[in-house]
Amino acid sequence: MNNQSTIETTTYGKYFCNTSSVFYMKNVCNDSSTFEIDLSNRGLTSLPQGIFNGLESLKSLDLLANKLSSLENNTFNSLSNLETLDISDNKLTSLPQAIFNELISLTYLGLDSNKLSSLENNTFHGLSNLETLDISDNNLTSLPQRIFNGLISLISLELYSNKLSSIENNTFHGLSSLTNLDISYNSLTSLPQGIFNKLQFLESLHLSSNKLTSLDYDIFNSLSKLTSLYIINNNLASLEHELFNELKSLTTLHLRSNKLTSIPCNIFNKLIHLIDLDIGNNDLTSLPQNIFSELKSLRRLKLDTNKLTSLQFGTFHNLYKLEILSISNNNLTTLSQGILDEEKSNIFDDLVNLRVLDIRNNNLTDLPTDIFHKNQKLEGLCLQSDNLHELKPEVFTNLTEIDLLNIEDNKFQ
Repeated sequence: MNNQSTIETTTYGKYFCNTSSVFYMKNVCNDSSTFEIDLSNRGLTSLPQGIFNGLESLKSLDLLANKLSSLENNTFNSLSNLETLDISDNKLTSLPQAIFNELISLTYLGLDSNKLSSLENNTFHGLSNLETLDISDNNLTSLPQRIFNGLISLISLELYSNKLSSIENNTFHGLSSLTNLDISYNSLTSLPQGIFNKLQFLESLHLSSNKLTSLDYDIFNSLSKLTSLYIINNNLASLEHELFNELKSLTTLHLRSNKLTSIPCNIFNKLIHLIDLDIGNNDLTSLPQNIFSELKSLRRLKLDTNKLTSLQFGTFHNLYKLEILSISNNNLTTLSQGILDEEKSNIFDDLVNLRVLDIRNNNLTDLPTDIFHKNQKLEGLCLQSDNLHELKPEVFTNLTEIDLLNIEDNKFQ
């Protein structure tokens, strides 16, 4: 029997060498030691048993964007050298219990955008080299307690856009290498105590678009390496004053679109490396004096779309590095002035590096002539729809760097 006949009688040869087959790939037919197979967007509804037998050298397999609704238990058993497997954007509703157990070299597994409603307890058993696991955009309502046990190399876990209403407190305890965890866009109403306790290397945590109403004061205490925390679009009405105390590495904190009516005066005091803070679109009517005074690394601050009627004179004290400030869409009627070291000072005086200031959509009727006299680096200033009746030219005297100035829709006489 010649070599071509031998290939065509092997399991993979029946499919990849058959010119009338949807699996036909000339390069695979000619070379069983191929490293990569791309079967994406082929309208596949199933994979024949043993289709990958004989392709032991395969490192990357792409099954993206097909119509697979189920997989046989031993589909991938011969692929011990496989490193990347993408089965995203299919119609899978479930997975056989041990389907990935032989993929001992796997580092990336994409299962996102399917219709998975549940996972078996040991679905990922044996994947000790797996670094990225994406199960986002499925229909998962719960996770087995030990589902991620043994994934000691996992760096990134994507669980966003499922239907999770609760998570057990030890679900993530085996993930000692995890740096990124995304459980946003679910239906979580609370987080169990200790849920993040074993994630000492976590750097990025996404909790946005859930239904969280409260957070335990020590829920983040073990996350000393965390740099980014997103809790946007939840139902938080208040925050414990110690909540962020142990997040010594945090650079980004987004609390936008909650129901916060007040914030404890010292809640941000330990966040000395924070660069980006967003508390916009809440129900804040006031802010404590000096609430941001310890945030000496802060560069972006968003307070827009609240119900602030005034800001105390020291609100922005010590924010010498701040570059972007938005206080638009509030109910501010004045911008505070005060006396500092026996001299009259303005609320923005410490913002010597400010580049963009957005104050639009407030109820300011007038601006003090020296309100921006320390903000000489200002490039963009938004004052539209502020109910301003008068605006003296002296207001802009020191703004030599200004590129954008918008004063539309006011009530100038």
